[in-house]
Amino acid sequence: MGALPSGPVKDDEHFDLRVSECASFDTKPLVITQDSGPVCCLLTPKLGEWIPEAEFRVGRVHFKIESHDQGWDIGEEFMTKYMGSWTWFEAVIIRDFVLPTHCNTDSNDGLLSADDISDRLKEAVKRRRKGELLSETEEILSVRTPVGDLSTVKNKSKTTKDVWPIQRNIRASKEPTLYEVYWSKVDLGFHDELDDLEFMDMTGSGRGTGFVQCLRPTDRIGVIGRAMYPGWINNVRKVEIEVWYMV
Repeated sequence: MGALPSGPVKDDEHFDLRVSECASFDTKPLVITQDSGPVCCLLTPKLGEWIPEAEFRVGRVHFKIESHDQGWDIGEEFMTKYMGSWTWFEAVIIRDFVLPTHCNTDSNDGLLSADDISDRLKEAVKRRRKGELLSETEEILSVRTPVGDLSTVKNKSKTTKDVWPIQRNIRASKEPTLYEVYWSKVDLGFHDELDDLEFMDMTGSGRGTGFVQCLRPTDRIGVIGRAMYPGWINNVRKVEIEVWYMV
């Protein structure tokens, strides 16, 4: 499994079909701070509903994120432009979401539309760390939030976490940067001499180890924007997810 800051991934199979989902904040950037908490910037449909073919195999996922931080820091020296950056993005795999029993999802009743459910899901992602733990297996973490019961896939390389780091912002940059990160089923052997933290410090990108292999037709992919510590601001202009697959 590998990640590259830019450039297409080459692997042994031809995953030449793709679908994409995009959220743009051109007129007014999405502003994320520590106080606003984790924000689900983009959420895909379920893969099996999003991809038109009945049978498919996902080969890689391509993230495009345009963003920047607050544009200043305390002036501490770092070896790379990504070290000391406290605004970043994570990917989450949502395996299941169950609305509270009092909610009716039948749009004919005018209660909850597909957009309503998506909004509730994003809110559940934001609140999941403070939710009530319902169950935990080697693969799945299930929590109860005020807006529904959420099941996410655990990142096996991080044991207890259910996210994969995608990208850090360049530290103290006022200008937006377009980041492109590719995760593949194939181990690309890109800077294998570095551990995951060293890799992010150098490239700004996460490797995405195990992410594509975990995906199932019933899953959704979410991108979470983060900021930590007072004064750090994640200004998000655009988030796009492309899923490449073959039939």
